[in-house]
Amino acid sequence: MKRIFFLLLLSLFFYDCLGQTTNSKWEYSIECQYKNLEPFVGGVARAKNSKNFWGFINQYGEWIIKPKFANCTNFSNAGIAKVSIKKNNKTLYGFINKSGEYVIKPLFLSLTTFKHGLSIAQAQSELYGVIGVSGKWIITPKYDRLTRFQYELSKATYRNKVGFIDIKGEWVIPPIFEAGKFQNRYTILVKEDGKWGVIKINKL
Repeated sequence: MKRIFFLLLLSLFFYDCLGQTTNSKWEYSIECQYKNLEPFVGGVARAKNSKNFWGFINQYGEWIIKPKFANCTNFSNAGIAKVSIKKNNKTLYGFINKSGEYVIKPLFLSLTTFKHGLSIAQAQSELYGVIGVSGKWIITPKYDRLTRFQYELSKATYRNKVGFIDIKGEWVIPPIFEAGKFQNRYTILVKEDGKWGVIKINKL
């Protein structure tokens, strides 16, 4: 009887509650506790808690930015992350810094990540414009749709017609086409009356 009891104690010493040996080749550095967890980038990872809110943890599993967002992205090289919240049945987007402070408040229906200091933003009027890193409008929201800038141009849909604007919001190609595509810096493919053609841009 004593021998059986001794063997039982010995087995408890060598095995944990999951049936894994305590001297196995792996161990937890962070216990399984998150509803979702994304890969670490720069020592920080996006994590979702049991209430479906996202935040950021460090390599020890500690919350460094409390989970309060509907969603979030990784931090960019500029040290900001795009986040979203739910408010009045709307999903609103903004940007935070690594301290969790808003650098751009969540006031937009959509935002792109910044490229050359510009972000395509959708106002709560559902129209699109462009904001700078301060969060202020550089190009007033008046378009039905805007694409990211390529070759310093954005394809803009205005009153159901397509044209192309520059980074100042000025029309380089007026909104008179049914559709448009970038070929390269100086060549645009356009559709008019159901047929496609090519426009050459002489100067930007």
